[in-house]
Amino acid sequence: MNTSWCSTVPSSPTRARCACFAQAHDEILIDFRRGRLLKKLLKLVRGPSLMEPLGRLEMGTLQVLAGVLIVHVVCFAVLMVLLADEAE
Repeated sequence: MNTSWCSTVPSSPTRARCACFAQAHDEILIDFRRGRLLKKLLKLVRGPSLMEPLGRLEMGTLQVLAGVLIVHVVCFAVLMVLLADEAE
């Protein structure tokens, strides 16, 4: 048998408030659990076992971006030369 007053009154505003407080308490616990899981995940991601592959990925990405930039500059220069020849 429930001894809580708000559980004995079926449709009172107080019962709704009790449910709201219970829900808020559950959300706080869930947020705490999420925080702990996030902390563990960040520790795993920032660990030494993943830093080397992430470093290689970053270097490869920078090399690809540099290559794309060089290709764009060369294409721009070629087009400018072609347009200059066309204008004459």
